[in-house]
Amino acid sequence: MNRLEITGGILAILSVVLLGVVAGYVRSESSMAFGLLLSLSLLMAMLLSLSLIPRVAPYLPRELLGRMRFFQITRRGTFFIILVALIGLATINTGNNLLILVLSFLLAALLVSGMASNIVLDGLKVSLNLPQSIYAGQRAVFFLRLENLKRIFPSFALSLRSQRSDQLMDHGTDFFSIEKQYPYIGASNSFTARMESDFHQRGVYPVSGFEIRTRFPFGFFTRGREIEATGKIVVFPHLVELDTLFSRYPFLRGPETRNQKGSGSGLYNIRDYQIGDDARFVHWKSSGKLSRLMVKEFLQEQDYPLQIAFSNYLPAVSETAREKFEYAVSLVASLSNYYWEQSLRFSFYSADLEVVLDGHRRNFEALMEYLAWVQPGPEERIETTALTESTVLFVAAEPEQAGSWVTVNYLDL
Repeated sequence: MNRLEITGGILAILSVVLLGVVAGYVRSESSMAFGLLLSLSLLMAMLLSLSLIPRVAPYLPRELLGRMRFFQITRRGTFFIILVALIGLATINTGNNLLILVLSFLLAALLVSGMASNIVLDGLKVSLNLPQSIYAGQRAVFFLRLENLKRIFPSFALSLRSQRSDQLMDHGTDFFSIEKQYPYIGASNSFTARMESDFHQRGVYPVSGFEIRTRFPFGFFTRGREIEATGKIVVFPHLVELDTLFSRYPFLRGPETRNQKGSGSGLYNIRDYQIGDDARFVHWKSSGKLSRLMVKEFLQEQDYPLQIAFSNYLPAVSETAREKFEYAVSLVASLSNYYWEQSLRFSFYSADLEVVLDGHRRNFEALMEYLAWVQPGPEERIETTALTESTVLFVAAEPEQAGSWVTVNYLDL
């Protein structure tokens, strides 16, 4: 708005007030003039509201407009307003000084209620402590910390819950409906509430903010405000048993040792030293006892596939195929978690992610986050040139080009 528009709005408001004053003066002289001036004043007020308020609204404090969204009248507040209206009408009709005094106290209570609620809601900060890993189907524990940044005034009777966002998916969780109560938080103090929530579906749940409400001090009105936040809750896929998969594909258990002589880490035998044996393998304790050189032989390690590839191509999207896809995602997540807990080094490959799991947790979390949001795709995007002999490929359709890798069709599981 420019200065000319602001000046025009101020003059319009003054003209409405002036018309109201003039109407009051002429009321005793001419009822027709009073009605005409009053009608003109109301008309100008209506035109002013329709023209000026839409222009002024964008310049109003965002905080004030946001708080109006949370304003609600309680049953107790409805009764109180009706009582104030009745006492007000009785005061106008009788002019009784006692009623005027009572009415003033009631109106003062309304004013104090609004001021006290705003003080309680101001100066608050929310932080959410997430567990390290959240898996679908498991109960997750969160800690909601509400901090009162005010140096003098405490906060009372607060209720807090996270805002629900419907941008990505249908939320299969009660996280956004749980409301935690904070009866009292002292000045420059904080209070942490424990919250348990269930997540029935894997996915990424965005958290856009928190809603905080209060009925303090009299319970006549519910007032609130929004505390903005930026973050997300990543729910990993549901973990399933791998016994059926291991019984069908034993090589998926990872590296194992054969009971044969080799170059592994397990001890196989101790024998006499022969010309050409590496001195590093001399077993000095046995050599000292037998007074001749003895060397160690080790078990042979058998190499098994430790590279997982996953194709999200689903040829026919049906309810059954979708359930098989979700089961395959859970299988890949469970197998990756099994390798991770066994401290085995492995790699993962898909059309959207390629990562090596070498002991760094951020790589494991990147893999599990990918499995949290991956959805069926309309076409095959796996590059067969990236597959090697040590790859096990989870697919819904056999690849056009055959190779030396192992293929697991999860539609047949």
